[in-house]
Amino acid sequence: MTDAEWAAYERLAFLPRLLGQAGRRGNVPAEGRSAYQYGPVVVASAAGGPLNVELPFQNFTVRLYRPDLRQWTTLPASAEMNAPQGSFVLFEAAP
Repeated sequence: MTDAEWAAYERLAFLPRLLGQAGRRGNVPAEGRSAYQYGPVVVASAAGGPLNVELPFQNFTVRLYRPDLRQWTTLPASAEMNAPQGSFVLFEAAP
């Protein structure tokens, strides 16, 4: 993901608040692309096809952003999925 792409995603309404409060904690093991933890959120970008992320929490929600459609979708809670190429996935810890 380029700096320009990241800047575009950050302008979405809830991302600055969500990612700005916790600070980056580091890489999270993932197959299919890179993933980073920001406090209670793991952010992953997908190269297309299978995405498997080792989440540091048990209960979570999943949101998928499709830049080609400019659309967010809420998905069933799973750390394994087939994500479209270039998609952006948020795994948010839930109480």
